[in-house]
Amino acid sequence: GKGRTGCMICCYLMHSGLLQTAEQAMKLFNEVRTINGKGITVPSQIRYVRYYEKFIQHAKIGLKVPLGNNAVPIDVDWVRVSNFPGLSADVDTEIHLELKSIEIQEEDAPPHIFYNTQEHARIAYRRSGPETIDFTLKNNSSVRLVGDIRLTFLYTANKATTGSSEIMSICFNTTLMGKDWSADREVEEFYKDEIDPSRKSKFRIPSLPNGVKVSISYSRPQAHPLAVDSSKFKRAMSAEMANFAVEVKQGGNSLEAFQNV
Repeated sequence: GKGRTGCMICCYLMHSGLLQTAEQAMKLFNEVRTINGKGITVPSQIRYVRYYEKFIQHAKIGLKVPLGNNAVPIDVDWVRVSNFPGLSADVDTEIHLELKSIEIQEEDAPPHIFYNTQEHARIAYRRSGPETIDFTLKNNSSVRLVGDIRLTFLYTANKATTGSSEIMSICFNTTLMGKDWSADREVEEFYKDEIDPSRKSKFRIPSLPNGVKVSISYSRPQAHPLAVDSSKFKRAMSAEMANFAVEVKQGGNSLEAFQNV
């Protein structure tokens, strides 16, 4: 009742107007729901609460955020992992990545897999400590992604009886990712505290090293509909925040009631 439930509660706190930012909502939830302040802790869940803040901000100034099948597509060129975590198990392994949709599917329908290196290339893992591994997709051709995506890294043992085991993953949305929506090309970087470590691995995998980083290089095949003039957006949000401050000053009883539950 903390992770997924917490995400929904934090989004509701913003949706209802009780709070304005994801950080405010998560701070309040973590304080009220837990005794140690650790409510929402999974990095991808935190990322999606922040996505919802962006969704709310743009909706308030009349900008529709395209999601689902209408999401802004991206074309991924390569994925790089710096300081990849090593294996402590004495097995021969390979490193693979998988890009799959986490959109809601029809009943019993398997998730759509956009790309899996096991089907396209064999990438040997060199056990020489932390290192950098580059995944060039589809023989130097890009892979198009749309919507909510889960990028998963797996160790695959050469012995068929052992199978694959997840090491870490990242969930993101192709519309809401990125820092400069007006740019044709970006490199999104995810650091240790932004990566979900696996808790179900078959191998004895140590915790992610402090220097681990995942970089995703991608381009946008079409103009981003939310790439509005930044000064215009800031002026609109400043006015919105001023109105919110007035509303809280005049009657913040509903938030006080929530804190006292």
